[in-house]
Amino acid sequence: MTPHPEFDRLAAAVARCMPLAGAWAGDVFRFAVPRWATAAQLLTGAGALHAGGRWHPVGAFRAVYATLDPETALAESLAHYRRFGIAVRDAMPRTLNAVSVSLSRVLDLTAGAVRRHLVVSHARMLAEEWWVRQARDEEAVTQAIGRAVYAAGLEGLLVPSAARPGGRGLIFFPDNRSPGSVLTIVNPHELPRRVP
Repeated sequence: MTPHPEFDRLAAAVARCMPLAGAWAGDVFRFAVPRWATAAQLLTGAGALHAGGRWHPVGAFRAVYATLDPETALAESLAHYRRFGIAVRDAMPRTLNAVSVSLSRVLDLTAGAVRRHLVVSHARMLAEEWWVRQARDEEAVTQAIGRAVYAAGLEGLLVPSAARPGGRGLIFFPDNRSPGSVLTIVNPHELPRRVP
């Protein structure tokens, strides 16, 4: 994949943002297909590694996408399938999962001060058609931001939702998890035991 032409500038900006990164705790929500909805797979980011996403390039590193409310999780899930022309009924079944999260080093892209350092507007982040760039083997600007944050060793990002106005998401990088950080699946005994 061709790196985004602004990557070096964005990496330098992320370095300047490090004092703005901080702890974040709360509940997040994720829709997952049964294959990735097991307790063993839900938080690995293995599926996203092979697919890529708005905030990470395909094949670059593992990322777990979640939202801060279940309505945004549903909107993001449906937007993904509609974007690729997949009928909603064919995207089922899906499992809604809740995870209690306590992370030490998260950068909040919904904060104006962070976006000013990056010189990337809220509107540009939301309008980015990352899947078009990825299909052309090009890195999108949002993917470049995610890659810079990952390379800086941060655990994740708080991001605006492109599918639901006012919604927010948490992107977690499992490989950068701090020793004191905790992710606890709510009601793990209710999840599928294994992939069929």
